[in-house]
Amino acid sequence: MTALSDYAENALLDHLLRRVTFTSPSTWISLHTGSLLDDGTGAEVSGGGYARIQVASGNWDAAAAGATENANDIDFGTAGANWGNILFVGVWDASTTGNLLLRGELTASKTVNNGDGFKITASNLDISLT
Repeated sequence: MTALSDYAENALLDHLLRRVTFTSPSTWISLHTGSLLDDGTGAEVSGGGYARIQVASGNWDAAAAGATENANDIDFGTAGANWGNILFVGVWDASTTGNLLLRGELTASKTVNNGDGFKITASNLDISLT
């Protein structure tokens, strides 16, 4: 995974070069059945018990060599309806709407039907800025 969103690119540049304060946000993981674009548009799963999952700051490994990964499982639970073919994952600063921070395509898509679970196991959401 990883592409910075338009929002994150601008916030990072302003923070690094213009000394504009950027408060570290809470992070929420989303699932998408279509392309997730840098501007945050894309087909996010909805209905059937789906909700973004918050990942606390302590649940990310310390960054090294421009990369980090989830330290614990990110479990979306059991689908109460067909969620579709999951292609992309997003990292947001809010549980709904909000600003997209990072996005990436899954290595392998996964179809989630009613009764199926979806979990990103520890160390499998790799985020790299290199």
